[in-house]
Amino acid sequence: MEKKPKLLDRRRIIMVNDDPLLLKIIEQNLKGINDFELIKEIGLDPFLAKVFMTEPKIVLLCLKNLSENIDYAKNLRNNDTFSSLPIAIITNPPEKENIVIKNKISSLKINYFPIPINGNELTKFIRDSLDK
Repeated sequence: MEKKPKLLDRRRIIMVNDDPLLLKIIEQNLKGINDFELIKEIGLDPFLAKVFMTEPKIVLLCLKNLSENIDYAKNLRNNDTFSSLPIAIITNPPEKENIVIKNKISSLKINYFPIPINGNELTKFIRDSLDK
């Protein structure tokens, strides 16, 4: 008889984060969501390794620098395995409106949640992504 994977095996969220306060805010928003495993990482190489090893349902990019978040997302999108993986960037918005950044985010098919975070929107994105 074939062993079925545990529910948690399919409901992993990987987050790369360099801001302890933002981490607490995001964890607070995740409290209302059941049956998932949050994996936290710092640094591009360890983060990418974890993504390949764990095959998450969602990636949260929560670095202070928006451009860094976009670079992490590009690294994932450049791999066919993760071309449709739900990715969200959660960070401070740029100081001034930047059409180039908006176009990059749009072309990579990334969800963007500026700080202050709309907790309802973030929770809905995560629930919808976990349920796919």
